[in-house]
Amino acid sequence: MASKRELDVDFAKYVERMNQVSQLSAPSLDAVTDADDYSRLLLYNFRKIGELAGENREMIDQVFMPLINKEEPLSEEEVHALEGLNDLLINMSIENATDVDTHLAELSSERVERERSKEEEGANVDVTSDDVRIRMLDKNIDITCQKMVSCVQSNNFEEGQKARESGLRDYQKILSYLDKERFLTLSDEAKDLVLTNTYFGANLYDCYEEKKMLEQLAFARSIMEDPFYQNAMPGHDLRRNIFRTYEYAAEMSYYEDYKFKETYRAAYENACKLEELWMSDPEYYEPLMKKETISNLCLYGAAKILDPSLERRLDDAAKLFEEREFSDYSYAGLISNLDTAVMLYEVIEIARKTKKVGFPERFLRLQRQIPIDFISYLYRIDNVKLSAWLLTAVGSLAAAFQEVPGGMKGGELFLKTIVALHPPTYVHSFMVAKITLCLVRNVLERKPELFVNHPGCGTVESVLEKKDEILDYAYHAALYHDLGKLLILDTIAMYGRKLLDSEFYLIKTHPDNGAQIAERLPSLKPYVDVIWGHHVWYDGSNGYPLDFDVAESPYKTIIDVVMAADCLDAATDRVGRSYDKGETFEEYKKEIREGAGTHYAPWLSEILEDAIVDVDVRYLLDEGRKELYRDTFRLLKEISQIRR
Repeated sequence: MASKRELDVDFAKYVERMNQVSQLSAPSLDAVTDADDYSRLLLYNFRKIGELAGENREMIDQVFMPLINKEEPLSEEEVHALEGLNDLLINMSIENATDVDTHLAELSSERVERERSKEEEGANVDVTSDDVRIRMLDKNIDITCQKMVSCVQSNNFEEGQKARESGLRDYQKILSYLDKERFLTLSDEAKDLVLTNTYFGANLYDCYEEKKMLEQLAFARSIMEDPFYQNAMPGHDLRRNIFRTYEYAAEMSYYEDYKFKETYRAAYENACKLEELWMSDPEYYEPLMKKETISNLCLYGAAKILDPSLERRLDDAAKLFEEREFSDYSYAGLISNLDTAVMLYEVIEIARKTKKVGFPERFLRLQRQIPIDFISYLYRIDNVKLSAWLLTAVGSLAAAFQEVPGGMKGGELFLKTIVALHPPTYVHSFMVAKITLCLVRNVLERKPELFVNHPGCGTVESVLEKKDEILDYAYHAALYHDLGKLLILDTIAMYGRKLLDSEFYLIKTHPDNGAQIAERLPSLKPYVDVIWGHHVWYDGSNGYPLDFDVAESPYKTIIDVVMAADCLDAATDRVGRSYDKGETFEEYKKEIREGAGTHYAPWLSEILEDAIVDVDVRYLLDEGRKELYRDTFRLLKEISQIRR
């Protein structure tokens, strides 16, 4: 059995390597002189990432997983080592944004919880102090809330519900420490954690039981106002906690489709209470929340219930937003440039659609500008890249985004966000588009009958007449095929180790998520079938999602080509897939032959064996990919200089 010291060393090295991976995968362009240097730097970095990932896999396979799966009870040293690992892997602070590996933290947390539960059942292990137990419960609730956010973003509600149930058990356990006799035995630190989780844990009900969340926040407020708890915490001002209960309730206006019809009105009333408290003592409350943020909460709440104050609040918020500091990367700056930006965008859209308020032209100009500024700001953030909090903001913009007159289109938003946050996925999107275009052009020449069911093509003659339209459609459908990855970029970018089963599940949600986004945007709606079905096998027997009937789609031939192009780029890429050395084109063609009629369309092998196609594809995989990385460098430079 490894000692606690040995485990601590192994875990600390793992975290250090993961931090290196994060830095290597998103290198600064400041020291890069040109596009070729950028390409060479990425290739070098991802080779190094592959080495680090190998060391991480060894640690997980030989140290971590045996500990997690150990049948006999863990020793107290092993439990403490896992708790220490969690502290290194997760930090909910946006200022620090040290979410190193949330999924590994979930596994560790679950095992620790099982061990601590045995203590409560009287198992033959050392009894843990209440203070240690409370710190562990606090960390578990943090992890659970973060996982729930990730599950909501990826529409993985079943997994989110499982996480919530576990979190609620921890929440009830921490609430049990409110027993007055028990509370007095705790240290000041533990008391503070209990009181903090009294309101923070109420978030576990959000999106599931919103009425219960409001009730729990009201309960938490009653605890903070109780003289007993105030006297038990001398020198600790509980006004901060009371303020947070109103804040969490006010933030409920951000979510959609509540069943409890009074939720939005309650959220607005709580926002107004925040405003009232802030005005009563600005000097005290300013460090807790900026006036701008409170105004925004009031604005969003007013928009949800179309309160008469909406027009005035929208005008004030727009003026404040336009005066923000675009290069402020502090916590307040992040809120202004990301969260506030999305909120204001949504409210402007509500006002534009309902016409319940005056709608000056400057609001429309602001709505056009917000996505541009949002993306530019994303690129220049170094310390919170791909954190769960950041992806929540990205997901919120993707969910709220509308194609307004004169504004950005959905495809442009996707590509520029992807290049700002994860350049390898951006390159992959264009590689798949170019390979698709090459293959479809050759299929049209050799087997035009395969497109007879394409919309508007009832005969071979009509297919040939619409050849250019088909090629244009195929290229853009392939370009946007990974639209749904916007919501799971942290999982996509998990280069430092093999993916866990739960992460593979998240990966498999991206076709559904992408199709949902595309369905409501006019410029992307024509590509829904390709976005939705590009991971379904030719014969429909495997792949995902299996509820998509690829045989019934009028775009089946293009879906089959995009699926093959997607697999080809993934198989041969030596950068974006650093966990693998990459196949040769010959090895991939063998895979196509072996999967003909099941995984792949039976005619694909013939197309790929053609001498002209062979030359074209090899060029794309070599010089074409290099040129795309050069283009990526130039675009990143361009984005970074917008309003810098």
